[in-house]
Amino acid sequence: MRTYFLCLLLAAGCYFHVSAQSTGRLQIDKQHPAPNQEITLRYNSDIAVPAGKELHARVGFYNQLKYPRARDITMKLSGNAYTATISVPEGAVVMGVAIGMDTIIDANKGKGFLFDVYSNDKAVANIPGIRSFIYTYGDEVFGIKPDPKAALSWVNLQRQAYPATKSDYDNIYYTCLVKNPGKEHRKILDAEIKRLLNSDKEADFKKAVDIYGYQKNRKKVDSLFQLLLKRFPTGLAARGQAAGEIFIIKTAAEMQQAYEQFCKQFPPSLYHEEPIQYDYIRIGIAQRYAREKDSLHAAAFADSVQTPYLKPTTYNNVAQELFRAGLLETAKVLFQKAFSGYDEYLSAKKNDENAEKALKTYVESYCNYAIILYEQKNYEQALKYITIAYQHLNNAVALNYYYAKILKANGKPADALHIMDGIMRTGNADSTMVAAFKTLYLEQHGAQADFNKYMATIQEEVVKKHREDIVKQMIDRPAKSFTLTDLDGKKVSLADLKNKVVVLDFWATWCGPCKKSLPAMAMTQKKYSNDPGVKFLFIHTWEQSNTPVQDAKSYIDSQQYDFEVLMDLKDPVTKKNKVVESYGVTSIPAKFIIDPKGIIRFQLTGFSGDTSEAVQELSTMIDLAREEGKRN
Repeated sequence: MRTYFLCLLLAAGCYFHVSAQSTGRLQIDKQHPAPNQEITLRYNSDIAVPAGKELHARVGFYNQLKYPRARDITMKLSGNAYTATISVPEGAVVMGVAIGMDTIIDANKGKGFLFDVYSNDKAVANIPGIRSFIYTYGDEVFGIKPDPKAALSWVNLQRQAYPATKSDYDNIYYTCLVKNPGKEHRKILDAEIKRLLNSDKEADFKKAVDIYGYQKNRKKVDSLFQLLLKRFPTGLAARGQAAGEIFIIKTAAEMQQAYEQFCKQFPPSLYHEEPIQYDYIRIGIAQRYAREKDSLHAAAFADSVQTPYLKPTTYNNVAQELFRAGLLETAKVLFQKAFSGYDEYLSAKKNDENAEKALKTYVESYCNYAIILYEQKNYEQALKYITIAYQHLNNAVALNYYYAKILKANGKPADALHIMDGIMRTGNADSTMVAAFKTLYLEQHGAQADFNKYMATIQEEVVKKHREDIVKQMIDRPAKSFTLTDLDGKKVSLADLKNKVVVLDFWATWCGPCKKSLPAMAMTQKKYSNDPGVKFLFIHTWEQSNTPVQDAKSYIDSQQYDFEVLMDLKDPVTKKNKVVESYGVTSIPAKFIIDPKGIIRFQLTGFSGDTSEAVQELSTMIDLAREEGKRN
C-alpha cells in the first residue's frame, strides 16, 4: 500500500487503474468508461428468473457528496449472461450498480458493484473521496453497507492525492476516525478539535461541534453550539436560529415584521452563497397569509421567492392553502403560475437534480387545479387537467379517486369503475372510497349484483399480495442477546424468550416519529394479548436527559400504554447505548421481529403515519416469523 501511495503522488494527477472495473459476476465492456460513452453491463449468474419477472440492473452515477438518482434497467439474457446498456453522463465519477427483481438480490455482499469513470484513459478526480462517502454512510438503494475501515482508507487516499480538497472531506474523515476507534485516531481527533476551536472561521468551529456529534456527546455539542452563537453572532448558525424563531410566530403580519428585522440583522447581500434561507421564510409567510385568507399578501410573498426550483413548489403549496380557505380564483391563478415552472423541468431541465421533486409537485398542482374546476362544475376542463396528472402518476390512490369522480361527472361511469376497481386492489381505500365504488358497481351491474362477494374476492387478492410483498423483505440474521432492566428494576433477558416471537421497538421520549408509531404498536400488542407465543419489548435508548427512566415512565403512564419498557442506558465508560449499537440501528423508531429460534426476520425503520397499515404489516410479519420458527 505504501508503494501504491508513492506511485499515486508521483503521478502528478494521473490516477491508477482500478481493478473494480471487473467485479467478478458483474463486468462492463469498457476498461475505461468515459462520459457520453455507451457501456454494456454483463452479469454472469446462474440465477433463475421466474416467469413473469425481469432481472434489473439498478444504476446510478455519483458525482458529488450526495446520493445519486437511480434508475432500473431491464437486463436481457444473452448466451449464459444477462446484459444491459447504459450511457455515462457528464460529470460522473463513480457508477453504482445493484442487481435485482422486485428487490435487490445481489449487491456484491454489501460492498456494492462500483465502477470508476475515466477521461482520456485517466481516472477522473476525486474517486477516492466519492468512495469514502459511499462506504462511510452506505447506500441502501444499491444495497451497500457502511464499511468504516474501507471508508478511512479511501478518505486518506483522497487527502493525499488531492490535498486541495481536504476541507471538503473533513466531516467524512472525522466520522471515519470516530468509527475506527484507537489511541492514534483519538490523538488525531483531539488535535483537530483544538485546532478547529481556535480558528477564526465559523465553518471550522462548526466542524469541532460535529466531531462531538459523531461521538454522540450531546452535552458537549450543546455547550459548544451556544459558544458558537456567541463567537459568530452574524454567522450561519446564528442566522439559522433566528430564522427558526420566525416560524413559531402566530400571525402572518408579525412574521413579516420579524422577517424585515431579520433582513436588517442578516442582510441577504452578505449571504449570497446561502440565499435559500430567505426563500424558506418567504414561503412560510406566504403560506401563513394564505391560511389567514389574505390572498393579496400570500401571492406577493409567493412571487418574491427567488430560488428557481422552489418557485413552482411555492405556488403549488400557497395555492393549496388558498384552495382550503375557499379562495378558489386566486388559487387557480397561482396553480397556473406553477404549471409554467414545471414545464421547464419536464423539458429543458429534465435531467436536473430537482426534476423528480418538480414532477411530483407538478402532478399535485394539476390534480388540485382539476378538483377546483370539478367543484365549480367545470367537468370538461377538470378532466383535461386530472388526465395530465394521471398520465404522470397513475398509482396514487387520492389522485385516482378524484380521476374516477371526474370521469363519472363527464358521463364515463365504466371508465370510472375501472379506476375505482384498481384503487380497491391496492388495499389502501378508505370507507368513503369503498362506498363510492359500491355505488358505481351497482349502477353498472344492477342492484341485484353481489357486491360483498366481489369485494371479498378483491380482499383475498390484496391480502395475498400484501403477504407476498412482505415475504420479500424477510432477512436471516441472528439476534444479539441482551439483558436489560425494566422501569421497575426487573431484569429481562432475550435468552429467556426463546420459542417466542419477539418484537423489539427501539424508541425514545424525545423522538416524535417514535411516539407517533406507538398507537399502532399498542393496537398490535392488544391483538396478540392472549397469545403467549408473542412478546413485545419497548427499548428506550439514546437518552438526552439525566432522568431517562423517569421520562420514559412518565410518558408511558400519561398515554396509559401497557408496555414492557426496557432501558438501554449509556454505558458510563464508553458512553454508548450497547443494545441499540449491537443491532446496528442508525435511526429510530427501529423495530425488529425475531422468530422463535432467535433469528431476526424483519427490520423496520421510521413510521409512515398510517396506523391501520402499520398494524396489518406488523401482524403479517409476526405470523411469518412464527412460521419460519417452526421450520426445521
